[in-house]
Amino acid sequence: MKRSLALLFVLAAACTTNNFYNNGPQADAARGSADAHRDAAGDPDARGADDAAPPGDVDARPHAADAATPDAMTTADAKPTPDAMIAPDAPPLSGDTTSCGKPLPTTAPVTIQFTGGVYDGTSGTGVAGATVAVYARNGTSPIASATTDAQGAYDFTVATGGKPIDGYVRVTSTGHVAADMYPAVPFVADTEWGIPVVDKTTLLSVQGQVLQDPAKALFVAQVDDCQQQALAGATLALTPSGAATISYPDEQHQGLYLTSTSTSGVAIANNVTPGDVLVDGVAGATSLRGQVITANVGELVLVLVSP
Repeated sequence: MKRSLALLFVLAAACTTNNFYNNGPQADAARGSADAHRDAAGDPDARGADDAAPPGDVDARPHAADAATPDAMTTADAKPTPDAMIAPDAPPLSGDTTSCGKPLPTTAPVTIQFTGGVYDGTSGTGVAGATVAVYARNGTSPIASATTDAQGAYDFTVATGGKPIDGYVRVTSTGHVAADMYPAVPFVADTEWGIPVVDKTTLLSVQGQVLQDPAKALFVAQVDDCQQQALAGATLALTPSGAATISYPDEQHQGLYLTSTSTSGVAIANNVTPGDVLVDGVAGATSLRGQVITANVGELVLVLVSP
């Protein structure tokens, strides 16, 4: 249990909105490597994650086909030309088109830069040779991808056509299970993430109040408020719920669980049935923005949730 909770909090620490990769002992090395990529490419105007959009996400339905195999992910140069990778037109927004009381953005810069690092969720060591790919929710192949360097850093650019990218980031690496990371709103600004990956044995050791079934998916959610701070007192729901069990770890007392998120804002859902799943919830009288994501067998899904 101690190992499971230690891993959970490593994963949870990674799930901080718009700035995942300031975690783990290899974070500084990954940051320096990513910065070197930008400098070498002559990109003085690289935007930081602080310019990211407010939290929340569109309730757009993905497809199981999005869970592409590593062979389907074509590795791109660290700084591909904008014309080489253009996000497809997104489907019309469905459901609530606001987040934190504001309309979701309808435009985006002509290019968005994805930087950060991939690291082992138990050791914190940077993972070299991992494929980091951006997918549209309705897509069957990556919009763009890159391979991490020796320190686990990645850096690549996606042309948006001036529209938000309603999608997610998928990481695949030899010896690790695939990890999908979903933002709270469609991508509209440069994004800097550190993404944890784990092997199958470790994935099965991450448990809330039940054991993880290898035939199901594992979700780790970070609930934030409108100021992108961890939100305590939130409860989540999955639809369909299937056999999933949602737990709220007590960060002050390992092995204990609460009835809602602690000050860490972390929730863990074991045994999520593969397929499309709506993730939403409440924090007091405030509704949390829902998003439909795809759960795949034996995979790790990191989800940002906010009003």
